Amino acid sequence: MSEVAFKESLGRLAGQLQIYPDEGLQSFLFRSGLHNEFRQIGSLRNVLEIQGKTLPAKEVLERAAYVLGVSSHDLRRCGQWRSQEEGRNGWYNWFGTRLPETMVRTHFRRFLVGADAPDYTPATWMLVPASHCPLTFQKLYSACPSCGRELLWSNAHELDECPSCETQFSSLAPEVLEEDFRSQYAASFRIVDPVESVRAEALEKLPKPFCSWEAGDTFCSLLNFAGAVRGLERAQAGTEYPFAGSRRYTFLEARHVAAGYAILSDWESKIFDFCLEYHRTVGSPTYCRGLKHLEKYFKTPLATDDLWSVIEDQFSQAIKQSKIALYALKASPVPSKARGDLISLGEAREVFQIDDRTLQRLVPNGGSFHAKSDPTAGPVLFNEARLTKSVAAYKDSQTYAVAAQGLGIPSYAISALIVEGLLAPELDRDALLLANEEPLVCARSMEDLKKSIAGSNGRGGRSLVPLKELMTWVADPRAWAALTAALVGNELRAKVIDPDRKTPTFQRLGLPRQEFLDWLGQKKSVWSDPPHDSFAPATKSDAAYVLDTNSNAIRAAIIQGVLSNSEGDPTKIAVSSLVSLAASWVSTKVVAALLERSSREWFESFSLEGVTALPLADQSGTTFTTLFDRNEVITYCESRWPRRCPLRLI
Repeated sequence: MSEVAFKESLGRLAGQLQIYPDEGLQSFLFRSGLHNEFRQIGSLRNVLEIQGKTLPAKEVLERAAYVLGVSSHDLRRCGQWRSQEEGRNGWYNWFGTRLPETMVRTHFRRFLVGADAPDYTPATWMLVPASHCPLTFQKLYSACPSCGRELLWSNAHELDECPSCETQFSSLAPEVLEEDFRSQYAASFRIVDPVESVRAEALEKLPKPFCSWEAGDTFCSLLNFAGAVRGLERAQAGTEYPFAGSRRYTFLEARHVAAGYAILSDWESKIFDFCLEYHRTVGSPTYCRGLKHLEKYFKTPLATDDLWSVIEDQFSQAIKQSKIALYALKASPVPSKARGDLISLGEAREVFQIDDRTLQRLVPNGGSFHAKSDPTAGPVLFNEARLTKSVAAYKDSQTYAVAAQGLGIPSYAISALIVEGLLAPELDRDALLLANEEPLVCARSMEDLKKSIAGSNGRGGRSLVPLKELMTWVADPRAWAALTAALVGNELRAKVIDPDRKTPTFQRLGLPRQEFLDWLGQKKSVWSDPPHDSFAPATKSDAAYVLDTNSNAIRAAIIQGVLSNSEGDPTKIAVSSLVSLAASWVSTKVVAALLERSSREWFESFSLEGVTALPLADQSGTTFTTLFDRNEVITYCESRWPRRCPLRLI
């Protein structure tokens, strides 16, 4: 069903009305009085999608079609009813072509002032970039020029006066577009004219490939060029980085749309000059970044890849020529209005990719760089070199924070690691490397190693052990038992980063690097059971420390016979039984940490399918903790996360 036939079918419900082929659906319903019929079945805004962001419910759409005497399929396709079949945000079916939903706004009512205002609202006025009428070139209003109240379809019953302040619109003098922009501005909106024959004629005048695109695709490309022109214009004023916000159709003015059409209609010859003008305005540092932005604006979001491939070769040649010109200009830079090494706040925001709040902390009042112009006289320009140093220092600290998060240690401990030579000064966000290209692992990321391997100096520091050796060694239960016995027997000590002194200190129950490697080399060659008899008996607190549990659970383990008392001292625990238990079982805290859950959350109902559990309970039946078979836990976790580091599974 065509737009005219659809409106004729609606007109039969409201009597004979004159049909305008370029009139919008909302305007027709308002003019015919059918909005009252819609109010009988629901909100006019929801049914007509005047403000909603989603397609109306199916039953609402069917009831609306029943009242209007048309099919729901025709109602869905007509006018500006949204279709969400091709994307999350959806498109408007704009008289046979499609436009993004952000470009068509139908909740407000646009109108002209003066005595020559038409009796209906053309659909083109509902386009967000249309700041003036494409036919009369008079300024369009969506709010009262006097009081500023927006005239929605639901509260504006007449076009003669404002319902709030009663200003007579016919008595106001219209604001007319300048003569220089009229022809190109009118040609821009003929591309999306509601009449199909007008759109076809407008597309024929455009160069390839735009003449073969859909009208909506071509119009989006035009507005992308218009946004680029607006960004360049604001960059020349020092208020915004070029191309920033070019997709914000609301801020486009008539001159920007006209300039976008000028580039679109002769883009092969004008794009090179546009790039050079861009370079003269912003200088070499930001020019290369801007080329990437400029390249993406040739790719309309509506056009598919095969449409883009048509102009890819031609556009790449233009970019190559612009880059050649850039290299030539580097030898003899073009003066940029005596700006020298100054940079505006808007440019800094985009160049350094930092939000406004962070820049405000770096910029003002005794900062590491200063302004060279009076803020009251114009835009503030800052010394780019000093700003670069400040931003670099900020990003270094940010990198330190990322490194500290990756290693599970405080950020101030990163400096100590660099001083000690364990981390290279050039920190990489993606890969934290040792000086010998061996990654470090923090014991805090593994609950069972947190207390048994890596000690703490009580000041927030964490021990670091080499990942490669530990990962290949601890996988064997016998090696784990030997390590546990060595820790209980105070045979090894850990290197802990001291955040106060910035120098390494030593703490009980841990591993210094070289001492650990020497001890590891001896144990690797034997792989025999540890000499348990050579170690002194362990206390209950030592046992709780090694097993990562509490003293109540240790007493329960003794009652159940899982742990045995020492023969020489009944108040203490035999190291052999403690080592055997630590080598074969892991606590609920360990498993909860592997599953990234809190141990308190999983204490009552924690269970793993196929993993043997050993609850530690006293004689009254109170369970203090649950131990799980170590090998079965490793197998279970490896099956769920095959790519996870094996060290996290110990």
